[in-house]
Amino acid sequence: MQNPALKAAIDANDYTAFIAARKADTNKPSDATQPTQEQFNQIVAHYKTRTAIDAAITAKDYNAFIIALKSNTNRPSDARMPTQDEFTKMIARATQSHTQN
Repeated sequence: MQNPALKAAIDANDYTAFIAARKADTNKPSDATQPTQEQFNQIVAHYKTRTAIDAAITAKDYNAFIIALKSNTNRPSDARMPTQDEFTKMIARATQSHTQN
C-alpha cells in the first residue's frame, strides 16, 4: 500500500482516520466514492488475512498459513487446503522470486 496514512488507518482498524486519509489522498480518482463502514471492515479483514498469509510464508510456518487461510471469509467453503508439500513449494517459489528481483 502506497499511502502511509491509509495503511495506518487499516492497521488500526480506524474508519474515521481511513476516510480522512482518503479525502486527503490526491492520487485517487476524482469520482471515487468513500467506502462504507462495512466495506472498510472487509478491507481490514482482507488486509489482515493477506498479512498473516505473507508472514506465515516468510516464517515457513505451515500451521500459521492454514490458520490464516481458514480466517479468510471470502474463501469458498469447498476450497481445498494446500498440503504441507504444496506449502513447501510455495515457499520455494516465493524465495526464488525474491532472489530474482
